[in-house]
Amino acid sequence: MKDLDVFLKTWLVLLCSMFLQCVPDTYSNDALRPCEPEAGMKWKMTDLNALASEEPSQITDEAYVEGWVISSDQAGNFFNELWLQDELSDPQTGIKIVMEQRDTYVRYPVGTRLFISLKGLWIRKKYGLCEVGSVQSLFGNQSIGRIPFHQLTSHIKAACSDPAEVAPAIVSLTHIEETQLNSLIRVENVEFEFDEIGKTLAIEKEETERIITDCLGNEMRILTSGYSDFYQDLIPDTHGQITGILMADRQGFYIKVREATDIILKNERCLIPIEPKTSDQILITEIADPDNAAEGRFLELYNNGESAFNLEGWRLVRYTNANLEVGSVFELSGQEIQAKSALVIAAKGPEFEAIYGFAPDAIAGTNSPADSNGDDNLALLDPFDELIDLFGVIGEDGSGTDHEFEDGKAVRNPDIHSPNAVFFSNEWTIFNDSGPPGTIQIPQQAPADFNPGVRN
Repeated sequence: MKDLDVFLKTWLVLLCSMFLQCVPDTYSNDALRPCEPEAGMKWKMTDLNALASEEPSQITDEAYVEGWVISSDQAGNFFNELWLQDELSDPQTGIKIVMEQRDTYVRYPVGTRLFISLKGLWIRKKYGLCEVGSVQSLFGNQSIGRIPFHQLTSHIKAACSDPAEVAPAIVSLTHIEETQLNSLIRVENVEFEFDEIGKTLAIEKEETERIITDCLGNEMRILTSGYSDFYQDLIPDTHGQITGILMADRQGFYIKVREATDIILKNERCLIPIEPKTSDQILITEIADPDNAAEGRFLELYNNGESAFNLEGWRLVRYTNANLEVGSVFELSGQEIQAKSALVIAAKGPEFEAIYGFAPDAIAGTNSPADSNGDDNLALLDPFDELIDLFGVIGEDGSGTDHEFEDGKAVRNPDIHSPNAVFFSNEWTIFNDSGPPGTIQIPQQAPADFNPGVRN
């Protein structure tokens, strides 16, 4: 019996040894990755963006998109999200995926090619950002929620190829376009605003905005999480380049960096601080909503003074329809108006240039104060939050009133040389499609009926 036990134990050891030799200790990651996408129709990321609207909607088609990872949560400035763009260089668009997973940089490092299976997911677009996730309801309102952890492998698969290098688009603060939203960019020749020097990049446990500027005073915001590994880094008194993902909100463009090494400022500063000033010589002189081309909307400011004026700290705000709360803001810092000259601010840069034959002085973007559809109220504020000039009546929808310029324009009368913090319709000539007596019911066609940059 004892010999039998020894015999059986010996065979068990041999069998286990043979079995273990046949089973690998670890599985290759590549073995778990597809070299080609799964079944389904391939959608371009631009098509997905075009399909999305402000209301969440579910994708029911058997479809997928592919893209390259451009975000990283390794340093904690991103949380439970992935950002993808459609090309490694010169992308046309990008998307944000929200999900219940931390440390995504381990599984999806920057440059990883991903296939996103869309069926069953929800999408929404706000401020130009296409967000992909699940759906959640709060007080009866639907919004985009995180994809549950147990569903991630069904929707997100990494290609078997190694991560590739993502080339950020090289831009300046004066040449940033909406088409670059949600993609990786690198702004060159920038520094933090003078007042930011010596502060930490973020306040602990708070998402914090800091301002960068170029040598001409053009500005942009940098967003940093107070939970990131580098939030305590002090803002230097130097100049250089910053890499990050271009995003947008109601205030306009901003950048979110991934880690401290995205901020490379080693050169000597160039900017001498500009002292903010007020003036009673800057006024709104034209607001345009062409009947035939919403892309040609613009707003014109005029300097009636005898010398050039720097608009450091000034801003335009828009009160949409009858809202009492500000709907959008366009910062005018970095802009300068020459004496007896106009500053043209377009809603959309390339479209404006195609219509009118020249580039605008500034681009405010979609839903900005320059992108009114004719029933909004617009205000010009100085650096000290004083209301300098006003078009319309805040809290009153312009439709059917003496400040409606839908499908037309509002032009300051040539004998008005100073701004007014109170709106008087007799200071303006207003064209529209169906306004009340006192306005001119003749829709205006671009470019023939407009003369941006020239005071009438």
